[in-house]
Amino acid sequence: MFLYKLIFLLILLLNKYKLIKQIIKIQKQFLFGILFFIFSDCINNNLIGAKGSSDLGSALSMCINLQDLEIFLFSSNINDIGAYGLIYGLVNCINLSILSLSLQGNQIGNQGASDIGFALVKLPNLQNLKLGLHDNQIGAEGALNLISGLTKCISLKYLKLHLFCNQIGGFNISDLENTFIKLNRISMLILTLDNNQIEQHEAQSICFTLSKIDQLNYLDFSIFKNNISKAVEGKLYAKILKMKRLVKQYFSI
Repeated sequence: MFLYKLIFLLILLLNKYKLIKQIIKIQKQFLFGILFFIFSDCINNNLIGAKGSSDLGSALSMCINLQDLEIFLFSSNINDIGAYGLIYGLVNCINLSILSLSLQGNQIGNQGASDIGFALVKLPNLQNLKLGLHDNQIGAEGALNLISGLTKCISLKYLKLHLFCNQIGGFNISDLENTFIKLNRISMLILTLDNNQIEQHEAQSICFTLSKIDQLNYLDFSIFKNNISKAVEGKLYAKILKMKRLVKQYFSI
């Protein structure tokens, strides 16, 4: 917890003395990023909680010149409230173009996933997003709201979205297709939906919709350990193979 507080202090001091802005001016050719490794025995699997996550968001909200940011906060007990506090702190960082959020194992549910999607819309320069939300408690509603928000990120080209080990099965097919088809700006997509109680007709709908995304030229799609028969698995694989415009494709069922 000492290191956690030290990180906060460093952020506040850099902003107080405007060093972040000066660093960017000196090194214009580089993306400036802050890399948080909450990744040790004293911090990983920690008790940062919703309050700590929200405080981190508040501190980062003052870093308005950030362009490249990675945050690792897995197994940190932040839940929906902490996810909200963190993500709405980041909306002030309007220059962010590359963002990686690892929030797996945090009891985040539908509300937290929805808040993340709605907040990311407010980052107009976001081009590259890696979002780890696996091993949470996200259902179909939260997943659709999250993806719906991402479809409105006007600059987003690269999306890596890990949603495996949640409870997102039970989609309304019409809502599912209408949401996924709007990912029409994405050129590179990595999507993992393993172990989510997804039914065959839902999986077929997802594959059908992905095949309709015109700008997509790289797809890495994983949907194994769901309620899908071998026969349907073959059909899904064939559907992906028919996407001739793909430069690269990886499919796991």
